Amino acid sequence: MLRQAKHVTWDDSIEAVPAFLVILGIPVAFSIADGLALGLITYPLVKVLAGRGREVILQRAGRFRPGVYYLLARARGLIPQQTDGSTVSDRKTQS
Repeated sequence: MLRQAKHVTWDDSIEAVPAFLVILGIPVAFSIADGLALGLITYPLVKVLAGRGREVILQRAGRFRPGVYYLLARARGLIPQQTDGSTVSDRKTQS
């Protein structure tokens, strides 16, 4: 997976920061979904803060909303973290 990191424009910090956060977020959160959500959330935010917000198409900016909702739900404990490798459907059939 890290082979693709060589394709990131590391000289452009606006592009590099979200990519770095994804690379760092996946192992720290022990979740690919959380790491990707972190990158999908920070990408438009970094663009807007850098004054390049016009590069983020407003229709596409709505795509990171599910990532925000997911992270908020995880933070509030609405989505339990499964450490035993089972899925929700596995637990429903066991009860």
